[in-house]
Amino acid sequence: MDDRVTAVTSGLLATAAMLAFMWPIDAFTSHRLEAHRAIAEMLNAPESVGVAVFVIAGTLVWPLVFFAIGQHLAPREVMRGVVLSLLLWIVFSVVFVPTVSLSYFLVFMVLSLLAHLVYGSVLGFTFARLGGEHR
Repeated sequence: MDDRVTAVTSGLLATAAMLAFMWPIDAFTSHRLEAHRAIAEMLNAPESVGVAVFVIAGTLVWPLVFFAIGQHLAPREVMRGVVLSLLLWIVFSVVFVPTVSLSYFLVFMVLSLLAHLVYGSVLGFTFARLGGEHR
């Protein structure tokens, strides 16, 4: 399988894992990790646009960035995915923390960090298992 296809396949599975992690938090608690809504508000667009941007970024954009620069992030694939997810979390935090109330800040930071670590771990692990190689 072409490594770019492997990266995108890994991104699809990582996005699904991240959503699977976030769904119970959103469904069963008062805490929300509704990144798609925040993206839509930031773009002044309908919620469906936020969903599309979230899915496209997680499935296509970040996995291809991972493929392109992963070898510079860490020596092993899973750690490369984790490092990329930490970088994404930092950017996510800077962009979205201003929209979070002070009382929710710590919970938001921890839950969003865990969601990003799920994404990066699955991205790196799946990429390695499917035989992807960084050049």
